Formats: sequence, C-alpha cells, structure tokens
Amino acid sequence: MNDDPYSGIISMMQTEGAKSNPPSICLGEVISESPLKIKVDELILDPDDFLIDDFLVEGYKRSLKVSSKGTLVNSGESSMSGTLSSSTQNTSGGSGDDSFASHDHAINNEATLSGACESSGQYTLDGESEVEYKGYLKKGDSLALMPMDGEQLYIVLCKVVSLV
Repeated sequence: MNDDPYSGIISMMQTEGAKSNPPSICLGEVISESPLKIKVDELILDPDDFLIDDFLVEGYKRSLKVSSKGTLVNSGESSMSGTLSSSTQNTSGGSGDDSFASHDHAINNEATLSGACESSGQYTLDGESEVEYKGYLKKGDSLALMPMDGEQLYIVLCKVVSLV
C-alpha cells in the first residue's frame, strides 16, 4: 500500500511551521507574595525565572498629571479638622544679648470647623504628582504568562480574573 505523498508534505509543513510559531500564553498562580513565586502547571517560578510588568510590583512609582476645571458647589452641613503647624517670622531684639538673637516660635494648634456652610465657585486644578503602587498580587491570584523560547524565562503580562 502506497502512502499519500501529500500527507507527508503536509506533515512536514506542520512540523516546520510549528517551530516558527510564538509560544502561547499560559496561566500561572501566585503561591507566594514575598518573594513572588508563581506556579505554572507543576513548575514553580522564582523571581529569576520571570520578568514582570513594573506596575504589578509593590513600590512602583509613576508620575501623574492632573487637569480639571469645573464648578464646586457645597450647600449643607460641613466639617473639617486638622492640625495647623506654623511658626512666627524670625525677629531679633535689642541689646545684643544671646536672649535677643534672631528666633521664631512654633505654633501647633488643633482646629475644627463645623456648621452650615454654603459656597460655590469656579475651580481649576492643574499639577503633577507621583503615585506609588501598593502590593497588588496576592496568593491565589491568576496571572497570564508568556513563555520565552525554551520556556527558560517567562514574562508576566497581567493579573487575570474570572467574571463568573
């Protein structure tokens, strides 16, 4: 019985084509937060076995630009409390004695404002700030990972969740 020559060619094309295909995304599970360890099938990945997106790492900082304009309206009961920390301006006395040298006085007062308050007006908020991310990945979280060639190194793409 003769083999179909076309099936041999197709088989060879599939084998050779698979070598050029990128690896597929796989799922991993966080099994330890510090140090971060991820389980993929039966393989445990230590931090030197993967690269991770920086925003997933605790302590990652990013600059944030804020721009907002609008009208602020407050009509009703309001309260505010806090500590006012300030100091007097430096001043010096007269006679040249050390006790009259340039000095200031610290002012630290608790302040509370409460009561009915009505106000409205235009506001503009424009500026930059820095945001620091807290620990995001927790034990049991699912992650999407992309294995690199030879599956010696993985790239942690993101945290994934099920909506069901």
